[in-house]
Amino acid sequence: MRYLNSEIGQLFFGKLQHESNQSNINLEEIKKIDIIMPEIDEQKNIIKELDKINDMILEKERQLCDLKKNFDVPLKRTLFK
Repeated sequence: MRYLNSEIGQLFFGKLQHESNQSNINLEEIKKIDIIMPEIDEQKNIIKELDKINDMILEKERQLCDLKKNFDVPLKRTLFK
């Protein structure tokens, strides 16, 4: 799932999609998608690292949201005095 949602996976997927109101791809086309399959231990290590990165991204997004909230409060007070 992560591979197909990755940039490289989307490139393979995008080449096979049909232009229509709803993008789609049939089973025969799905079979043509090259899937990189490292050994299972390597797959687990990749997922572990991706999970760490995703956790860091979520934390940074939370921090950014907090900073935006803290920034807006003093700005509003200054504008409406």
